[in-house]
Amino acid sequence: MISGIYRLIDGSLAQKLRFDTISNNLANINTNAFKKDIISFDQIFSMKNSSIIDLTPGPIRSTGNKFDVALETPGFFEIQTSRGTRYTRDG
Repeated sequence: MISGIYRLIDGSLAQKLRFDTISNNLANINTNAFKKDIISFDQIFSMKNSSIIDLTPGPIRSTGNKFDVALETPGFFEIQTSRGTRYTRDG
């Protein structure tokens, strides 16, 4: 009986993570250089739910601005800010 309750709780936590990830991806769909989160479920080692960031490059489009830049390969731009070094893909 109790093991069934634990399975229900695990299932509901997995669904919560799924909904949170989907809503975050939808909320940021128009954000420059946003990378979607992907849900992974590692059942072999533990019942741990986690999401990872998909870092595959998106499509590059011309903006007509000679100061806009883009990366065709994995990686980030390194910029210096008042809070130290930051990394971005927003060209």
